[in-house]
Amino acid sequence: MASNGSSPSPSWGSCSYRSFSSSASRQRQQQQLPPEHSASVASCSSTRLPLGGGYVVPFMPRQQMQEKLPDGSSRFKLCKYASEMLDSLQAIRQDDCLCDVTLHTEETGGEGIRAHKVVLAGSSQYFRGMFTRGMREETMSEVCIREVNITKEVLCTLVDFAYTGEIHITQDNVQRLLVAAAFLQMRHVMEACTVYLEQQLDPSNCVGIMEFARTHDCMDLEAKARRYVHEQFCDVAKHEEILDLCAEDMAEIVQQEDLNINCESEVFSALVRWAEHDPCTRVDQLESLLLRGVRLSSLAPAFLEDQLQRCHLIRHEPKCYKLLMDRVRRLTQHTPVPCASASASSSQCKGMAVSTSVCKSSSSSSYAIEDTGEVGMVVEPPPRRPGGQMVIYVAGGFYRKLMDSLKSFECYDPSTKEWARLPDLLRPRCGPGVTTLQGRVCVVGGRVMQCGINTDACSLDIYDPRENKWITCCHMNQARSRVGVAVLDSMIYAVGGSSGGELHNSAERYHQDTDHWEYISNMREARHSPGVAVLNRLIYVIGGFDGRRRLQSVECYHPERNQWELVSPLQRARSAAGVAVMRGHVYAVGGFDGTHQLTSVERYDPSRNCWEEVAPLLKARSGVGVAVIDDKLFALGGFDGSDFLPCVERYEPDTDTWHPETNMLCERSGHGVTTGRMPTLS
Repeated sequence: MASNGSSPSPSWGSCSYRSFSSSASRQRQQQQLPPEHSASVASCSSTRLPLGGGYVVPFMPRQQMQEKLPDGSSRFKLCKYASEMLDSLQAIRQDDCLCDVTLHTEETGGEGIRAHKVVLAGSSQYFRGMFTRGMREETMSEVCIREVNITKEVLCTLVDFAYTGEIHITQDNVQRLLVAAAFLQMRHVMEACTVYLEQQLDPSNCVGIMEFARTHDCMDLEAKARRYVHEQFCDVAKHEEILDLCAEDMAEIVQQEDLNINCESEVFSALVRWAEHDPCTRVDQLESLLLRGVRLSSLAPAFLEDQLQRCHLIRHEPKCYKLLMDRVRRLTQHTPVPCASASASSSQCKGMAVSTSVCKSSSSSSYAIEDTGEVGMVVEPPPRRPGGQMVIYVAGGFYRKLMDSLKSFECYDPSTKEWARLPDLLRPRCGPGVTTLQGRVCVVGGRVMQCGINTDACSLDIYDPRENKWITCCHMNQARSRVGVAVLDSMIYAVGGSSGGELHNSAERYHQDTDHWEYISNMREARHSPGVAVLNRLIYVIGGFDGRRRLQSVECYHPERNQWELVSPLQRARSAAGVAVMRGHVYAVGGFDGTHQLTSVERYDPSRNCWEEVAPLLKARSGVGVAVIDDKLFALGGFDGSDFLPCVERYEPDTDTWHPETNMLCERSGHGVTTGRMPTLS
């Protein structure tokens, strides 16, 4: 959107604005008078009263407020006096009476705009300075406003506002009015124009409004438009305005840690599209933008390889090509890339961006690029912090009082320590796998136990927190209860589980683009109730039950080779443990060892291929759900051997301690847990 008066968007409407400095503000002032000091004065009778030898029509007082003062006197305030005075002044002006100045613009021809200097000075700091500070215009009767962006029509509209406190704003005049009001320092008109523009923000015009506001020093409007760009980036990137941004502005947007995106590929594609719009001047800037704005380690190698093959700019720009080749190599070798955040959590959590855990990151969007002498060897930007508050989702489970699986679905906000009930699952389930895929909560498999029905499910239901509703997607190839799930490269992996009396060593993955499941290679051991997590693009399947014993074994899946391999076993066999990734470690929390529910917690360090004990839970529990938010590990619900639990604990890694949290809305075990953005609730 340019500042030359062109229409920002054909979808903009119009509105009329009445300055609150007139009637509305007076009403507020009236309301502030103490009740005991105010009274309405009723109108007098219309009966003629005798006066001397004749009759007169009695005075009809206006609505007014009376304030009784301590000395017995009263102060009266006429409610409509100011607005009636403005109306009177406007009538006097329209009669060309007592006018002492004629305003002209750079436009030639036509008559000037007649007005009173005192009224103009009262409504505009520009005119006040012109007519009261000894400038030559103070004594002139003809004044020309020499500002090319102020037309006679616009100036006439603003002069009318000075006399009426009303202005009509449309998509056609809002830019010209705002520019002129800023020049003439008419604050009320500027405020009305900015409110109007804020109401018109949409993905097609927000970038133009942001640039326009910055050009004319409307800082509040610029900030709101910029926030809109960040929150609606996926839609904004589809429109043309974003292509006109300079490299510095584009970098400022894509570097934002709270940029609201579903997948980092959306940022990558937006930058490539921006560069292709003007390849001659922008191709040299693309590598820097990719380094500083895109979390390349969060992208699937297949996506990067596709860009290397199909994107002309990438193929023919050596620096970009080498950068992407290095990232593909690191991702396929499962080598973490250092992160720019100052905290240990962020520096160690790269590579787990596809897991359901969330890493805390620095609030700053600035970071240093390290020159190591090797192309692509840089410190990556801090992990994204999704727009909106992060919450913990809890889905389904088993409820002993009903002896049924649950349909209930709720979320917990750690910042407020409050639970909220959400729309029920489409079907009751215990033992489901739950994860988050591109901001949506995915519930996989489980067992339906209700009204005498006892069946294992193969369904996939997905909850969209923005729409606050569920949809059903393609079913798995195999029904799976007590299944482990995780997300890798934007695909859901469902591992192990059981159906009927059969335990599975099979695994399959879901492609959301084509809405279908495909098998991958089998695990070495069949197991249900395993814990599953992703770290450095490797899927770890931990413990479980093979039908005879609880397992210590841990298997690791390499997606490039489609192979499973054993890594260091747990220190203690366990099934139905909660598993999550935090600070570059895989945590296994609680569980059942075949005899007892466990308080024991251990974590796996992939760099040393070993497990180590950390502080135990406050309460033993199996069938526990776990989640990570802001470098805090939460353990929710479960079964302690005699009771189903509503209680929640929080682990602080810096102090190696557990602390109680707010209980769930109901006790449950065998539920699914994940994290995601705060849902949009009606």
